[in-house]
Amino acid sequence: MPTESELSLQSEFAVEHLRSDIVSGAWSPGAKLKMRELLPRYDIGASPMREALARLAAEGFVEQRAQRGVRVPELTFEELQDLSATRQIVESEAIRLAALHGNHAWRDNVVASFSLYERDIREHGKRAVDWRTTEPRHHLFHKAVVSGCPFPTLRGICDSIHLRLTRYRLQLNAYRFGPDEVIGEHRSLVMATVPKPPRKAISDSP
Repeated sequence: MPTESELSLQSEFAVEHLRSDIVSGAWSPGAKLKMRELLPRYDIGASPMREALARLAAEGFVEQRAQRGVRVPELTFEELQDLSATRQIVESEAIRLAALHGNHAWRDNVVASFSLYERDIREHGKRAVDWRTTEPRHHLFHKAVVSGCPFPTLRGICDSIHLRLTRYRLQLNAYRFGPDEVIGEHRSLVMATVPKPPRKAISDSP
């Protein structure tokens, strides 16, 4: 019989992989998540899967309704507006706090994350940025920027909103900006956030 620690690890595994599949569209909007399909797919028991679904419901990645089971939320314009506006508020505050409290290691991490993200875009981007190939680096960049914020709860909220918006970006495929525009926007964020950034590292990154 699995120990409590093992069940917790299984639940964490299910949260990470099921969330990733929902964001990418492997589970389509409106899809019903049935236990008989989830358990073999993620190779865990019913108890840790129920815990995983409860966590994902709290984060907004699944919907649990009495007598109607568990479903992947639909994509709606109203939710997109809500998430976008909320992100502007919470991420702006997290970045402000990161700039106030971040140390040299944080600064170096932001600059390095930007450099890797720019390289990914240069390698994969063409007329418009291909978010399916560059999103992992994009996610790591934004996590690096807010990592200097001293409040874990605020950092977690920022990350959850980022992932929910990523779901829209990947599945609607409506983002048409080219590599130079995307790189310029994120470079501006680095320059505005990191105190006295090493400009050579930013301007000459591969």
